[in-house]
Amino acid sequence: PGIPTGQGHVIVNTDASSTGWGAVCNGQAASGSWTGPRLQWHINCLELLDVFLALRRFRQMLRGEHVLVRTDNMATVAYINHQGGLRFHHMSQLARHFLLWSLKWHKSLRAVHIPGELNRAADALSRQLTLPGEWRLHPQVVQLIWSRFGEAQIDLFASPESAHCRLFYSLTEAPLGTDALAHSWPRGLINLLAQTLCKIREDVEQVLLVAPYWPTRTWFAELMLLATAPSWKIPL
Repeated sequence: PGIPTGQGHVIVNTDASSTGWGAVCNGQAASGSWTGPRLQWHINCLELLDVFLALRRFRQMLRGEHVLVRTDNMATVAYINHQGGLRFHHMSQLARHFLLWSLKWHKSLRAVHIPGELNRAADALSRQLTLPGEWRLHPQVVQLIWSRFGEAQIDLFASPESAHCRLFYSLTEAPLGTDALAHSWPRGLINLLAQTLCKIREDVEQVLLVAPYWPTRTWFAELMLLATAPSWKIPL
């Protein structure tokens, strides 16, 4: 399964730390903590185990797909693409075990190396961290909003952990890019509301905007002027 993938592939970003693991695939996140003997494992073995746990967690989504794993650990890339190795016996056994498992689930499996700064979401998950300024609407609240206004197609100013749409823009790598304000889009972070409203005024016909009800803020008056429908208070 380490043979290069076909043209269409599903990307899984993974990262491990000494305390846990994290992975992101199609806007969905998975993570866990190391316990028992694994706390003493070499970091390379943990990084490879992270890939196996991620693929197993996302197995229904990845069934029958060409899978591309992106990790900042070079040893993991080598042991997946070469289907094992000679330097780390434990790692080679682990690679053999999960590559045989992968044969039953995936059309192909390949790994590529990415710099750590492009893998922030998986890294934060592995360390049980929250990205600065990160928050997420509860899925039940999102369903209420969509049932009232219609389902959104693109999530702006999101991350793999906070996005509710498959397509989103993010501070880190994302399916549509990393700078939402530089693109044409058919949503905004609290500290970017002024720029968001400016963008809406200039070239956006319709947008579903979730914003705090703060009448004293400088942008609030313009928000009310731009609104094309009565505001709706999210039930708490």
